[in-house]
Order: sequence, then C-alpha cells, then structure tokens
Amino acid sequence: MLFFSLIAYAFFGTCASIMAKKRGKDPAKWFFLGILFGVFALLWLLFTGRTSESVTDRKANVAPVQPEEEPEVNGLTAGEWYMLDEEHKPQGPLSFRELQRRAGTGTLHGKSYVWNEALPDWKRVEDLIELNGLIGP
Repeated sequence: MLFFSLIAYAFFGTCASIMAKKRGKDPAKWFFLGILFGVFALLWLLFTGRTSESVTDRKANVAPVQPEEEPEVNGLTAGEWYMLDEEHKPQGPLSFRELQRRAGTGTLHGKSYVWNEALPDWKRVEDLIELNGLIGP
C-alpha cells in the first residue's frame, strides 16, 4: 500500500510540474506542490491563467544597472578626488559627482583646494580652468 502511495505522489508531482511548465510557471515549485496537494494542485493549475512570460524569460529581460558615467573634462574628472575642508583636513576619495554635490551645498567653493591623480599638487577650484562651470563659483 505504501508503494502505491509513493507512486501516486510522484505521478501528481510530475503532472503538476509538466502543466506548470506549459503555463509559464516554476516547474520545480509545482512539482512539490503536486506531491503535497495531489489532485488539488492539478486543479489549481488547470483553472488559473497562464503567466504572460515564463520565469526564465523574466530573468532574461532584467537589464543590468549601469553606473552613471562621470563627465570628463581634459581627463581631470576621471578617478578619485580629494578636497581640503575648512580645517585643511583631506576629505576623500570622492567622485566628481560628489564634488558637484558639495559645491551645491556650499562645502566646496572656488577657494577650496582639490587634488586628483592628474594634478601634480593641490589646486584651488578657481585656478582649474577645466572645472569652471562644472562645479560652480
């Protein structure tokens, strides 16, 4: 008797898996639901609608998130930036977007010193012609 019960569970699981795959649902999940609920899982699959796309199609349609590219002006915006705060303590590494954000809040201004690997030494923002208009006054 136990043997026939195991065969019946395997049968319902397999049928549920096949039906689920045809309807665009996860076959592994429905295999186990078929084993647990038997005929009721098959009826549920029979009377529920198809999904618009299968699980693998949904995974394939997910676009990877692309990071925003840094604007480049004569090679200066590439790489990591550092700035000196009002107490002349270095802050960084910072992205160019972060420098722009700090300029918008007033933390970075024309008299502030900045540096990145393209510069030989610390420079004031107002002295870097390449940054005029990108960071602000």
